[in-house]
Amino acid sequence: MAVVNDLVSDWDGLSPFLLASFYEVDSNGAAIGDYGTTVKAPLTDAKLEMTANWQMPFEKMGDESNASLLFAKVQADTLKPLTAAAVKALSDPKNPLSQLSAADKKQSPLNFSKQFEGRTGLTKLNSLQVFSGMLPLKITVTALFRAWSDARAEVQDPIRQLMAWGLPKKLADDLGEYASADKGKGTALDVLLPSQAPTYIGMRYKNQVFAPLVITTINLPLGAPINKFGDYVEMSVMMTLTSLSAIDSDDWQKKWSPPAQTFLI
Repeated sequence: MAVVNDLVSDWDGLSPFLLASFYEVDSNGAAIGDYGTTVKAPLTDAKLEMTANWQMPFEKMGDESNASLLFAKVQADTLKPLTAAAVKALSDPKNPLSQLSAADKKQSPLNFSKQFEGRTGLTKLNSLQVFSGMLPLKITVTALFRAWSDARAEVQDPIRQLMAWGLPKKLADDLGEYASADKGKGTALDVLLPSQAPTYIGMRYKNQVFAPLVITTINLPLGAPINKFGDYVEMSVMMTLTSLSAIDSDDWQKKWSPPAQTFLI
């Protein structure tokens, strides 16, 4: 039988569905080992964000995109002196380009600019969007911890564990620690990659399991209230967690949103 060390404040009477559980998992999202530590806390705020990138590959095809400054000046009628001079020149009988129709000869500089007003080169074709990728899922939560009898066990220990999961497991001081790998002190892998990345975690909340996740940010309000011993008695911890990679529809249906689970109350 699995033995789990729960780090949680006293929330007697609160539905287990309102308590989020954070625990260590492997790269496949499975809980690690029979013995583990679980941090539990109600969430005062929780949000999941999915960001898909859609782009218009033909967005530069419009004429006003290729000559945006010119079209802007024409529509704003800032080229009125230039158009007036052009119309006058074309009306000169000595100008070989003056062979215009009667309607063209009557065209004024103002009407020439007005005909561009309200027009655009945007079409259904050049505004067609195509899928170009997506970001990993992002979950932002605010976990609440408070103390009733033991501030360290109910507030500081679970927060310390969350921070430990978010930090790298080990950062080597330098490569000198494994410089003698050929003499049996370390392996070639120890020399190439001497440090260890942070822990993968899972989050169970309201009949949904999200795993594997990584903690990307933790925000600790250091001005939170304390007791006479200097231990925090209440703290709201804001965290951002992300999936290891982008996911597809099958991942969401099978892995990220499993069937409802049974909780013992």
